[in-house]
Amino acid sequence: MKQIILIAFAFLLFGCSSPTTAQDDLMAAIQEREDAWSAAFNAGDADALAAIYTADSVLIPPDSDPVWGREGAVATLSGLFGVLLDLQLTADDVRAMGDDHAVEIGHGTFETMGEDGVRVAGRVDYVVVWEKSDDGVWHYSIDIFNAAGAGE
Repeated sequence: MKQIILIAFAFLLFGCSSPTTAQDDLMAAIQEREDAWSAAFNAGDADALAAIYTADSVLIPPDSDPVWGREGAVATLSGLFGVLLDLQLTADDVRAMGDDHAVEIGHGTFETMGEDGVRVAGRVDYVVVWEKSDDGVWHYSIDIFNAAGAGE
């Protein structure tokens, strides 16, 4: 009887620890890709940024028409190199949409150079539809962001 109680206690003890869930894995994978996006953007590396987008991706910037395709997205974003400084993207919520798609809601922080030469903090909010490639890597399929701007 004592052994049964000890075994039951062991199952309870180990069962209460929080194992990594599929949601935790997805969130970590998406944040890793956001970190790669931020690093590529901050380095002004258009090729590395392009590698994060699907060939048929859509970028929807604020107050603009959608930009279709990887090249168009990167051309649009590269116009912000050096304008948005130290941009860091953070996944706030990620939801799986089947095995090979996910939707992320996130925010980014950055700085811009103010007229007086002093850096000004800014924020951007975004939604990304992610698509997993055959090799298991997540890529931006649809990228929508707002124009929160500096000082927000």
